[in-house]
Amino acid sequence: MHQIEQEIVGQCFELSPPQTLGGQWTEKILHSFAGGTDGALPNGGLVVDSKGLVFGTTLNGGNESEYCSAGLLATGCGIVFELAPPTSKSIAWTETPLYVFKDGSDGASPNGNLLLDTKGGLYGTAGGGTEQSGVVFRLSDVNGKWGETVLYTFTGGDDGSDSGAGVAFSGSGYVYGTALGGKTNLGLVFRLKPQKSTISWPFPFSTTSPGLQMQIILQRRRCSSAHRTVCMVRPSGAAPANRAKGAAALYS
Repeated sequence: MHQIEQEIVGQCFELSPPQTLGGQWTEKILHSFAGGTDGALPNGGLVVDSKGLVFGTTLNGGNESEYCSAGLLATGCGIVFELAPPTSKSIAWTETPLYVFKDGSDGASPNGNLLLDTKGGLYGTAGGGTEQSGVVFRLSDVNGKWGETVLYTFTGGDDGSDSGAGVAFSGSGYVYGTALGGKTNLGLVFRLKPQKSTISWPFPFSTTSPGLQMQIILQRRRCSSAHRTVCMVRPSGAAPANRAKGAAALYS
């Protein structure tokens, strides 16, 4: 475990397997966040595309002059970032903020893992939103400029709130995830379907444990990879398309 300087508010690192059986894994720091426009407190895992670009989120940072009601720091409502690999061994990885959250209808302090679709779009979850109960979002690159589409805004009612484990895809085009609250106030599993506006399939949890287990299962499935290196984020001082108009609560 590295001693992290106070001005560094999180790191992205890479772990490479040992060359010999029983050897130690090798860690390499890809990026150290400074807490300004580059973001602060990376949260969730990282996703890698076919070009080797790495994508992730931070809870805070992005806009130093903006107060944020969510997250762990007072300034900035978080970003979605990209890390580009070096073109040679002597050059460092390059971080580029793709989207800065404004704590409006777009959400705030993204959390959980990102999900990459076949068209290069990034799906994720964040707090805030018009109901202050969280959102599911998609980011897409249009002619070099990334923009956000809010797929669903949680109301904090039977549909739940504060989805914090990211989302998962199904082969039929549904988007699945978990959220707090719901009818029993103990959490739920939800389903989003494009162009639908009704909420159905209530599926309530009877205890708090299944909700936690479902978040872990979704994360493990999403993080499985054929890559031999493991890219992760280390927070510092922190606890670890079409518009979808409706959500189905599968279990609440």
